Amino acid sequence: MVADWLEDLAPQPFGEAPYPWLQEADELFLRDELRSLPLPKGPPTTKEEFEALMAALQALDQWHRPIVPQPDNRTFDKTESHDDALDRLIENGCFGACKGGIIIPRYADVPSPELLAARANRCDDAENPMRSAEGRHRPRHLLLAQAMDHVSFLPARVEALKPDRGLGKRKVKMQYVRPSANNAPRNMNEERSELVFAIAPVLQAEHEAGMELADAAGKLYGVQPRYDFSRVRQIVRQAIAEGAHLLFFPETTVPECSLDSLSPLIAEAVDEHQDSGALSKLQFVFAGVAGAPAAAGEKHRNSAVAFDSSGEIVLRQGKMFRWDLEKDHIERFGFHRTLGFPLKDKTKLKENIAPSDSAVIADIPGFGRVVHMICADADYNLPGDWMLQHLNVDWMHAPIMDASIGRLPSKGSSSKGSWISKRANRAAAGAPTNIIVTNSMSLSHRLNAENKEMDRGRPPITQCCIGLIVQCGQTPQHIRLEAPIDAVAPVMMLINWDGKNWSAPRLVACSD
Repeated sequence: MVADWLEDLAPQPFGEAPYPWLQEADELFLRDELRSLPLPKGPPTTKEEFEALMAALQALDQWHRPIVPQPDNRTFDKTESHDDALDRLIENGCFGACKGGIIIPRYADVPSPELLAARANRCDDAENPMRSAEGRHRPRHLLLAQAMDHVSFLPARVEALKPDRGLGKRKVKMQYVRPSANNAPRNMNEERSELVFAIAPVLQAEHEAGMELADAAGKLYGVQPRYDFSRVRQIVRQAIAEGAHLLFFPETTVPECSLDSLSPLIAEAVDEHQDSGALSKLQFVFAGVAGAPAAAGEKHRNSAVAFDSSGEIVLRQGKMFRWDLEKDHIERFGFHRTLGFPLKDKTKLKENIAPSDSAVIADIPGFGRVVHMICADADYNLPGDWMLQHLNVDWMHAPIMDASIGRLPSKGSSSKGSWISKRANRAAAGAPTNIIVTNSMSLSHRLNAENKEMDRGRPPITQCCIGLIVQCGQTPQHIRLEAPIDAVAPVMMLINWDGKNWSAPRLVACSD
């Protein structure tokens, strides 16, 4: 039906003069195409609704062109209204506000031609009206794609599942942030331009992921990292020395009380490196944060934050789903013995956090569109699947705390493999999104100790998988990042990406 409507559309993709980009923002939103359009409660069901939607999208598409970088490097003159709108976008994410959500640039930061191609390939099938078929008038069949080329609708709220695997759904708020460019961001459209990733487990010894009971009844647990914070200084300095653009830490690796220390630490490490006469390439540090309850009976906080190269926090995502421990998890790691409570048939430990009621979409200069799915969040279909499939997400970072990332899915199968590798595989196959999983080592030590204590006859883990890269595509490519579990110094894995291929991972020891 949509194909028939497209055939009947007049081939005038930009509407009538004055062209939308010559109008002020206030005037733009008074145009009949936008004022009369109920944005959007659902797909159009009549030809009239479809034509109204097309006219509105075309107007918005054209107005965005002077702001959004073009894949072919074309530029359009901006007006003062565009500059004002761009300032609003950067400052508070309020751009193209309308009832029920906001209109955001679709490709605010184009990460690479390869990712653009992956996005286009999703729509390139015989049944899709956006596909240009032989014998058809190309502009008409690409009209919908052209209209949606630069704008996406971000609803104020989206559906999510209940936070404890129960039946039913809830609504979570959507937030949009676009940090200012910092530290001369690289351009993935430049030939031979590479992006250097650094992934550090931070928590290495068994005691450093401090599992603790959060209530007298022994039904709630929390995690508090316990290690010498100078380790983070070593890691940040080494990442800068190795030319890393992006540094990733796993789940609950930075105590919330240390955030005020980490901010100046990043800025000082960048300044020290540049004072030596070398250019720091570090742009962003992504860290999993563990927050202690302020008082007895209060909930912990579990979040992920992003720091820019000046140490400013530019992004904060709370964990949306609890990772509750069933009896088999508790017994596997021996938490009942180390924490001192009886193991019964229905024993269960709930993660003592208040699940976040919001999800953050971030357009990061020189990197692309990013979401964080913390541990259990990556295991739930909603809102994760909706975000990846509707918002052109380039990267999903999944910080976790597990014994090891374990087996990868078998070739051509999504039913075998560890839970996080299966979830990452499915996400990369279903959307043009690359997946970065980061993991720590503490639970691998804990599992080795429990296997030995209980004489289970299982070989000890000697190489811990501290990272997993899954490159998007119909057959996702996987790269495991493994480090020796008995490493004395803090360790870090380095890997380069040129927009199409990943380099062989490299292990680096971090020391002053």
